[in-house]
Amino acid sequence: MKANPRAEVQRGSVRTPVLAREAQGEERARLWAQVLERDQSYATYEARTTRRIPVVALEPAARVTTGYLPRSRVRIGVQRANA
Repeated sequence: MKANPRAEVQRGSVRTPVLAREAQGEERARLWAQVLERDQSYATYEARTTRRIPVVALEPAARVTTGYLPRSRVRIGVQRANA
C-alpha cells in the first residue's frame, strides 16, 4: 500500500476508490482503540510483538485527488502479520 496507495473498497454493490495511508499520532491511537473495541485478540497480538502494528486509514479518492484509476482492492480491517 505504501508503493501504491490507490485501492478500491467494495461495500455491497457500491465500489469506492480510496487512497490508503498509515495513520499516525492521535489518529492512530483513536483508530487502534476502535480496533480493540471490536476485537480484543489484537491486544494479545500487540503484547506478543515488539513492532508497532500499522493502522491503515482509507480516504475516498475524490476528496484527495482527481483522475483516479483504482489499481487494487483492499479488505477493511487490520491485517495481521506473522508474529
